[in-house]
Amino acid sequence: MTTHTYPFIARLIYRWANIPLTIILVFYLIVYIIATFYQWYYIIAVLFELAILYFLNRHYIRGYKLFPYKISIDNEKMICENFFFSKKSHTIYHSD
Repeated sequence: MTTHTYPFIARLIYRWANIPLTIILVFYLIVYIIATFYQWYYIIAVLFELAILYFLNRHYIRGYKLFPYKISIDNEKMICENFFFSKKSHTIYHSD
């Protein structure tokens, strides 16, 4: 049985890259909200920033729940393990 895992740097980036991006986007969102009090058209930037935050985090959480970090393969089946906050394991048979 062959076991495939991802390199440490790739796992580190995929697991934790969303946190600094979200912090930076929230900082800009706060700046745009404050700027809205002075110029009304900054509301467009606020709405755009909220949409980016929503879609980024939605994509990240959905992908993170479906992405296994350990895949074991032999001649009959493939076992996917180590999902996000889960001990579940999916077995896929090659005949499927």
